[in-house]
Amino acid sequence: MSTAKTRLVGFVCFAIVLTFFSLPLRSEEAASDAAPANTKQDDIAPTPTPSSFNSPSRLPQSPTSGESVLRIKTPLSKYPDTKKNRSQNDGPLKISRILDGNEVKPKAKPPEPAPPIESKPVTPIQPAPAMPKPEPVASAKPSGGLQWLVAGKAQRSQVVALWGEPASQSIVDGRKLLVFNAAGFERAEATFQDDTLETLFLVLQEPTSADQVRQQLKIVESEGAKVHDEFGVLLGLVYPERGALFSYAPQERQFLVESVVIQRPTAEAFLIRAKGYQADRIEAKLADLNAAVKLESFNASAWHEIAILQRRLGHMPDALSAAQTAASGVGAKPEYRLTRALIQAEMGQYDDALNVTKAIAENMAMPKEVRARAYCQWGDLVARGPSEDVRSALAHHQLSIKLAAEEIRNPLDEVRRAAKLILVDAHLAVASDLAAGQWQNRELTVPKWVDSTDAFVANLVEKEGFSRELELARLQKAIAAFNYFESDYDTTESVDAILSVGRQLLSQTSDPSYQTVIEWEMSQALIQAVTIEQNRGEFDDAMRIARETAALLEHATQTRQLSISDRMTLGNFYFRVGAAQVVSKGDHDEAIRWYADAEKQFKHSDIKNVACGQRGEALASMAVSYWESGRHQQGLDLTEQGANLLKQGVDAGENQIDSLIAPYANLVTMYESQGNAAKQAEYAGKLAKLPKPAAEAVPRR
Repeated sequence: MSTAKTRLVGFVCFAIVLTFFSLPLRSEEAASDAAPANTKQDDIAPTPTPSSFNSPSRLPQSPTSGESVLRIKTPLSKYPDTKKNRSQNDGPLKISRILDGNEVKPKAKPPEPAPPIESKPVTPIQPAPAMPKPEPVASAKPSGGLQWLVAGKAQRSQVVALWGEPASQSIVDGRKLLVFNAAGFERAEATFQDDTLETLFLVLQEPTSADQVRQQLKIVESEGAKVHDEFGVLLGLVYPERGALFSYAPQERQFLVESVVIQRPTAEAFLIRAKGYQADRIEAKLADLNAAVKLESFNASAWHEIAILQRRLGHMPDALSAAQTAASGVGAKPEYRLTRALIQAEMGQYDDALNVTKAIAENMAMPKEVRARAYCQWGDLVARGPSEDVRSALAHHQLSIKLAAEEIRNPLDEVRRAAKLILVDAHLAVASDLAAGQWQNRELTVPKWVDSTDAFVANLVEKEGFSRELELARLQKAIAAFNYFESDYDTTESVDAILSVGRQLLSQTSDPSYQTVIEWEMSQALIQAVTIEQNRGEFDDAMRIARETAALLEHATQTRQLSISDRMTLGNFYFRVGAAQVVSKGDHDEAIRWYADAEKQFKHSDIKNVACGQRGEALASMAVSYWESGRHQQGLDLTEQGANLLKQGVDAGENQIDSLIAPYANLVTMYESQGNAAKQAEYAGKLAKLPKPAAEAVPRR
């Protein structure tokens, strides 16, 4: 073929390849503006604008080798050229790619543009006349001793015994840098501090698979994690226990290792792997994060990850302690203060949480996705806080949507994913705001806001690598929204989805901590469904769901440190299920089985000053079933406890004074039946002082 024809064919092939790799840029879903434009408050419930995500084109997928996947914010720096034509007199090689080690690093320099790649004909490499052809990397002769070259332990004498005397040596940043002619490597450099190996830099003779390099270096006990830059470009692998970093060769689509750095174990390496683990490996994540903070006690990012995991596990004091360290640690970000504020609010420190969240939301200097998260959290705190101001909450949630929608096409993985996740939370929060308030047409608008999140969650799971547990979170919040008002919402489909997704996640993990997290999240969603079915009068369906929920809670609560909110939620759940047995079947014995668990929660010391009136009404109501079942003393004691709590609720303004009529009347009858005239007279006197006349002095059912 002529030279002209050859060039023409080459040009056509290049054009085809270029076109092929540009197609994903145009194949993603259409973009959307997810936020309703008008945040003005009125009595008409806003309707969401139809929306979908538009992710940037994804880069080539790495081979599925079982390694953890990771995104890091800053790419690894490039080494100087290490090809064979490099002169050994060019000066010592600067080790610039070490991750947060103890080495003294050179001053940062602005990145230089990469030189253009010139196309050169590939010619076979001829071995040097005086040396035999080296064996493949996987079986190179020096591999037998490389496992002893551990940073911080190996001595100069061991390296010299393995590779011979160095070809050159110099001093770099107060450390000795030795260059060796090592068989099997194009370049081998080592730095020493007082003759102890600090770092080892190896350039392979040709790009090689990671498994081969692992075998050569005897790195078999350490699980690796993939290292990406903030745009998703795969850079290499890291093995934290050995302090090893494998760098992939540029322009290599087969993901072959070009060079290796071995250093002392660093916090950053353990943090990289912890973040890269799949969601169902909570215990492995915590192990690596604890290793990171052991190496760097004030690593803010590691403490923040610990806080998030401890909160999910229900270990709230530990979560708050970790969040406080993260908020003031090295490398702290505004997001860490938001996490701390969220945990504070859940532990009852509402005012502090609100002030911090508000300050971040209104700070125009903050990144949009951070302000969007803050506005969403601000709305949640206002809606669920003492004021329960759903109108203000709605305004904050809509601002959150507006800000987050502007970042869903951001090429930075961390920013784009955060924005998408915020959109899911904010849309569901708007649905709850509309459901809880007195809005017109909420029966129509609430389902639309809930349904709009379905595409968002699907995008995060299918395109951004999120776990399907995100579907559980969505279903829980969606069902909760329908609990605020009477509707014909049938929970059957949602309950089936909760059980299906949850069981799939449980079947795919052997991590005990993750199992309890999923069981807890499933139970919280099902509790909402039970309430809706009871309100609809579907007691058989409610009972079926309640039994599933109770089985999940039995295991999920064994290691969870229940918060005040958790105890109130569980107490109400068990009480309502028991009460439904009385209302639907008149079965007091079955009701008592559920009331026993409700009583444990409502009488716990952690909530002795919380919702006194609400708990008092529940205890007084439960007491009737004990009395009717012949357990008179238990019924009397529980009625008296309920009456005392109700009195505290009346004194605090939580309850109306007439709420005391029923328990006082019951106590009069109960003490009369026991022949206790003094107690009968005491409660008869209290009953007479109430503003309304007493009903019949018999236990209320």
